[in-house]
Amino acid sequence: METCKTTYETRFGRGLLVWRGGMLEEHRLPAGGRRNRPPQRGAGHYGPHTILAARLESYFSGRPTDFAGLDLPLAHAGWTDFQEAVAAALLAVPYGATISYGGLAATAGYPRASRAVGSFMARNPWPVIFPCHRVVRSGGIAGNFSSGAAWKKRLLGLEGVTLRPL
Repeated sequence: METCKTTYETRFGRGLLVWRGGMLEEHRLPAGGRRNRPPQRGAGHYGPHTILAARLESYFSGRPTDFAGLDLPLAHAGWTDFQEAVAAALLAVPYGATISYGGLAATAGYPRASRAVGSFMARNPWPVIFPCHRVVRSGGIAGNFSSGAAWKKRLLGLEGVTLRPL
């Protein structure tokens, strides 16, 4: 299966999108070149690849950007009904808003599954695109984030959200 890598540039560094077999497999947040290799040019630099890269550049420049309407081909085969419901509820959390883990669980139809929601968010391979940074602990405290608490606060700051300190 062919792998294609698309990069995008931001003031925070270069971000990376990894596509395999025409499906988005992974999104790496901008890392100033530390983790991301240079882009591979060639097949795949068209359609959703460039549209998504342009939207990410827009997002990281501080402009409100919507990813929910993109209809991206995502590599998520085998999701359970719970994961599908949580993903759909997550995509409905608007730019500049937050929701608690428990609130997201309830919105998805699983009101007692806040810990399972947290586990699912921790494995999100598409940060920002699937806005897991908008899911916070009850009381408006940041909580964990796969790329670190500083990134979570930075992403929410881009959206105008201020969190309570611990």
